[in-house]
Amino acid sequence: MGKIIIGCWDCQYCGTTRISGELRECPNCGRARDKDVKFYMANPENYAKDPDSVSREADWVCPYCDCLNPAAASTCQSCGALRDSQTKDYFQNREAQDKKLAEQEKERQDQIHQAEKPHAPQTASAAPSGRGRGRLFLILAVIAAVIALVVFLVSPKQKAMEIASCNWERSVEVQLYKEMEDSGWSLPQGAYDVTSREEIYGYESVFDHYEIRTRQVPEQVLDGYDTSLSYHDLGNGHFEEIENRIPRYRTEYHTESYREPIYRSVPIYQTKYYFLIMRWVSDHYETTSGQDDTPYFADIGVSDTCREGAKTERYWIVDTDGNQYVTSYDLWKDLAAGQKIKAEVQFGELLQADPA
Repeated sequence: MGKIIIGCWDCQYCGTTRISGELRECPNCGRARDKDVKFYMANPENYAKDPDSVSREADWVCPYCDCLNPAAASTCQSCGALRDSQTKDYFQNREAQDKKLAEQEKERQDQIHQAEKPHAPQTASAAPSGRGRGRLFLILAVIAAVIALVVFLVSPKQKAMEIASCNWERSVEVQLYKEMEDSGWSLPQGAYDVTSREEIYGYESVFDHYEIRTRQVPEQVLDGYDTSLSYHDLGNGHFEEIENRIPRYRTEYHTESYREPIYRSVPIYQTKYYFLIMRWVSDHYETTSGQDDTPYFADIGVSDTCREGAKTERYWIVDTDGNQYVTSYDLWKDLAAGQKIKAEVQFGELLQADPA
């Protein structure tokens, strides 16, 4: 058991403060301490001279006169009323009072919120000052200018021009059916002149042995105890000093041996095939171009060993200033050299052309 400290209480009737917790009545006005008293500790070194005589039980509240009485008393020392099973002790009474105060405070806050509700829209936000409005307008103006510049740069441009030439280019991929050398871990359909041999397909890790190794292992070792004091309100004008022992640790390291498995890489062998096979392969592109109005793809002479692959086509015009503009075939086919047009262009592309 810890040391007993004599607490204090204040008289709510005459205002006397720091009355010894060993006194039941105020030394100034003689009124007994009642249910509204709250014990506190003014001097943590004001130890009781006879701690064994101090009860560890809380005072109880007389339900008739509200005075506090020692736990050992069976009748109220102020009015003589008997203590019964429904009588609250000091802590139960403080809990009930605190709960009542919390409910009253919540009710008060609710009333304040109700009173403020009609005015909430008016105080929701404050209007910016003159300097703040000026800075806001400047920021908005800069943002608007940047947006306008971006729109201007990416928007199609109207331009009057004279066409110097209308150009076209078409390409066709030539694919040949040829004998090819190939290899693989399986044989495709149509392979011939096949040879094979065992080759490394990959590797796998296989356990080989253990090696004994060491490592430093940390361990928390008790180094001693630190002490701290806390105080327990006994609810009768006294407090009990409690000494808390807090363990303190230090880190120590010791060497530990362990077995580490060692693995080796073992090659995996599998049959690999080498063969000849007939395949269609891209050989080259035949390209045609011109500045007339009859674009065409080259005739590559399709046969059992030759066929057409992918086709590409490109159309563009050049104006008298030397600028090139790619365009679609549908637009290009209606244009001609020497023609003056009102063009809509964007990023080097002709989007629309109307007669000038």
